[in-house]
Formats: sequence, C-alpha cells, structure tokens
Amino acid sequence: MGAGQRTMSTKVMERLSFARRRLSDLKELGDAGLMSNADDRQQLLQEFLFHLVGSVQFLAQEVNRSRGLNIPAEDVLPWKVGKRLKGDKLIKDLLGQLHPETRNKPLPSDPYSPKGMHFRTILMRNYVCHVGMERFLFRIGTSPPVSLYFDYRDPNRGHSNKHALSELEEFHSLVETKCKRVLELLTKTTP
Repeated sequence: MGAGQRTMSTKVMERLSFARRRLSDLKELGDAGLMSNADDRQQLLQEFLFHLVGSVQFLAQEVNRSRGLNIPAEDVLPWKVGKRLKGDKLIKDLLGQLHPETRNKPLPSDPYSPKGMHFRTILMRNYVCHVGMERFLFRIGTSPPVSLYFDYRDPNRGHSNKHALSELEEFHSLVETKCKRVLELLTKTTP
C-alpha cells in the first residue's frame, strides 16, 4: 500500500468519526440554536447522516474485498454483499441490521429497539439527504423540547419522547458498535 492510501477499515472508522464531529456540532447549537438556525441544523444533520450511513457503505466494500466476492466497487451495496456471503451468517446478519430495506416496509413495532433505530436511521438519511426534509419536532415549554419523528414518510405516526440529540447519539453508538464487530469478525475469521 502506497503512502497516503488508507485501508477500507480505516475509512469506516473515519466516517464514524466524521459523523461524531457533526453530532458534536449539533450539540453545540443547543436547543435554542436547533430551533432558530435552520440552515446550520439542516447542514449538520445531513452531514451526520451522510457519514453515519456512509460508514456502512464502506463496511460493505471491506467485506466485499476481504471475502473476495468480486462485486464491482460501484455495485457494492450492503444487501448485495450479504446475499453473496457464504458461511458468514453473523456478518451477513449484521450488514442486514445496519442497512435494512425501508422501501414499502412498515416502521418496526418498537421504534426504540435496535431494529427500529436502524430502520429510522436509514429512513431519516433517505429523507434528509435525498429529499431535503429535516423534521425535528419543536415544542417550547415541553420536555424534550426537540425530538425526532418516528417515520419521516408520515409525521402523523408520532414522535419520540427522547431528546433528538440523545437519539442521534444512540443511532451513532449502535452503528459504530456493529461496524466494529464486523471489522473484528473479518480479521478473526476466514471465508
């Protein structure tokens, strides 16, 4: 590997670090800043989600490379990699959890479960980064004052009773833990 080249594993961790920085920036805005500064709020949320879900995309590239699946880089998607894995059930399951299919799928019954949080992360990324929506629910004089909707496709499906930034922190922690687990499995097992 030449100078300046980084491994795909390093790129996974970089993306997680970049997402962490954007989350810190969102936290620095505080509740008042989140409520009053729509441009910064939108940019930081987009970047947080872009990097968080991007870490999973880089992870799929690493699994493809590590397991010799030979999927062309431009065609690598977590579900395609999972479909090609043989004998790596845990890695396949973790990839599926990290990037669930949301199109025409109902919100999981428990939006706070790991399955629900992964679903909401992907759904939120799709709507915030690709549709341009950013929906924080602001309620002055209530607790929490800033929360996330459960389903960006239909805000009438309810909203979280947790603070938005707390929940984004949970999303990050869940993705980071599972990405690290897959990277660990890749170094400990052979195909």
